[in-house]
Amino acid sequence: MKWIGQHIYDLVSRFRNDVYISETLTIGSATDIEPKINIINDENSVEIGIANATNDMVTGSADGDLVINSVGDHKVIIAQNDAEVITVEDNADVSLAGDLMVNGNTVTIKSTTVTGGKLALYEATDNGTNILRINAPAAITTNTDLVLPDGFGSNGQVLTTDGNNPAALSWTTPTTGDITGVTITTDSGGGSAASDTSGSADFSILGSSGVGVTNSGTTITAVAVPAEIDHDSLNNFVAAEHYDWSSDISGTATVHANNITDLHGAGVDGAANQLLTDDGDGSVSSEALLTWNGTTTLTLGTNATAIMNIKRHAMATANGSDLHLFGGDATDGQTNKAGGDLKLQSGLGTGTGARGKIDFLSGKTESSGTDLQSATFAAQFADGVFENTTGYGFREKINFVTDTFEDVLADGDHTGSKVLVYGADETLADGQIFFLHTDGTWDQADASAVATGASQLLGVGNGRTVSSGVILEGFIRIPSTEILNTPGSGAVDGLPVYISTTAGHFDFTAPSGNNEFVRVVGYAIDDDSSDVLVYFNPDSTWVKITA
Repeated sequence: MKWIGQHIYDLVSRFRNDVYISETLTIGSATDIEPKINIINDENSVEIGIANATNDMVTGSADGDLVINSVGDHKVIIAQNDAEVITVEDNADVSLAGDLMVNGNTVTIKSTTVTGGKLALYEATDNGTNILRINAPAAITTNTDLVLPDGFGSNGQVLTTDGNNPAALSWTTPTTGDITGVTITTDSGGGSAASDTSGSADFSILGSSGVGVTNSGTTITAVAVPAEIDHDSLNNFVAAEHYDWSSDISGTATVHANNITDLHGAGVDGAANQLLTDDGDGSVSSEALLTWNGTTTLTLGTNATAIMNIKRHAMATANGSDLHLFGGDATDGQTNKAGGDLKLQSGLGTGTGARGKIDFLSGKTESSGTDLQSATFAAQFADGVFENTTGYGFREKINFVTDTFEDVLADGDHTGSKVLVYGADETLADGQIFFLHTDGTWDQADASAVATGASQLLGVGNGRTVSSGVILEGFIRIPSTEILNTPGSGAVDGLPVYISTTAGHFDFTAPSGNNEFVRVVGYAIDDDSSDVLVYFNPDSTWVKITA
C-alpha cells in the first residue's frame, strides 16, 4: 500500500511539471460549461477561457505561431489584473488602454486603394470627438523622408527644406527686401493666366531715385533710374512728370497725353515755407506773401507790406455770406473736455511804442441802390478800454429764455457784469456780499451796523481771489446757502433783495432791528432748486432804523 501511494504521488508531481499533448486536449463540452485552462505557478496563474469551443479558439499554427481566433461578433481581449489592455473589435479595430511603445524605429500606417495613409489625432475628450488627420498623398513619386529640426523655433519663423532626401527641415526667419527679376502675367479672370491676352495686374514699384518702366506686351520691366518714367508705353498709366525736386526746376515739363492735367515748374524765386497757389492755367506760383512755418503759424505779408486782408468772397446774386472763425473743438465722445479759445491779438510794439488796437467795423445803411456801403460804424479795443468810436454807443442783450440761467451759470457765475480788480488779494466766498474797507480789504457786508456796508462800495465774491475780480454789477447765480428767506419756488421774480444781518448774505426780508440799516442791492429774476438769479446793482441810498 505504501508503494502504491508513493507511485501515485510521483505521477501527480510529474503531471504538474511537464504535460506533453501530442494532438488535442479536450476539457468539458461545447454547450454546458465554460471550459478553462489554468496554468499555475506558485500563487500566480494565467487563465485562458474559451466561451464557445466551436468558434473561439486558441490554436497553434503549423509553423509554431500562437493564434488567438474570435469568430462572429466576439472580441479578442488581452487583460491584466482583470483590466482590458488590448482589445480587438469584431471590425478589426484595435484599442490600447495605455501608451504604445515601439522598440523599433519605424511605425508603418498602410493605405487603402485610393487614399494615402492617415494619422488621426483626437481632441481632448472634454471638448468632443473631433479628429485632426495628417494624410499622405494618394500618389508618391518616391520614398521620402522628412527630418524635423531640434527645438520649437522663434515667433514668426517657418519650416524650410534643404531640398534633399532625406529632407532636413529647419526653422527659418522669412527674408524681406526688394524683389528683382519678377515677371507679372495679367489675368483676365479666365482661370488660365498663362494663356490670357488681356486683363490687368496691380503692383507697386519702390526706388530711392525713381523707377524706369518698359512694357514689351506681356512683361513689365522696372529698373531703378534717376527720376525717369517711360509712361507713354504703358496703357492706362497716368502720372505727372517725375521730377527730382532737389535740383533747380526752372523749365516747363513735357506733358504726356495720358496725364490728368498740366503741371509747370514753380520757378526759382520761392523761399522756405512759402505756399504754392494755382494760377488758373495749370501752373503754380510760390507766394512770397503767404508762408507757413510747418507747425502753428500762417503768416501774411512781408516786412514791406502795409495792409493784408482776409476776406470772404462776394456772393454772385445773393446776400453776402458769413465768415466764421472757430477755436478748436474738444473731441466728440470725450468726457468733460473744454473747447479751445478764440483769441484776437493786435500787433506788439517795442519799448515805449504803442501796442496795436483792435477795431470792429460795420457798414451803415445807405439809400436804396447798388452801391457798396462804406464801413462807418466802428468800435475799438485799445489799452484795455473798449469804446465806441462813432458816437452810437453799445447795446448789451441778456437772454435767459433760449438758455435758462441754471443751464449756463454755475454757483457764483455771472454775465453782463462789471468786475473790479482791486484790494488785498484774498479769496472771497462764492455769492457773498462784501464792502471795500478803508484799509483796502474786502469785508463781509452786515446790515447790523452802518459801518459794515451801508454807504460803502459793494461787490460780490465768486470763489476766487480778488486778483480775479470782484463783481460790482451784473446777473449772478447766488447759491441757496448765501440767500435767506426765499419765498416758494417760482415766487421770487422781480422781488428786491437786501443786505442781511447775517454777515455776507443776501436776504428777501428787509432788516427791522434798532440801529440796523436797509439797503436794496438788487432784484431777483428767477430761481432753481433754491438758487436765485439776481441782478446785482446796489442802491446808493440806505436807511438806518431807530426803534
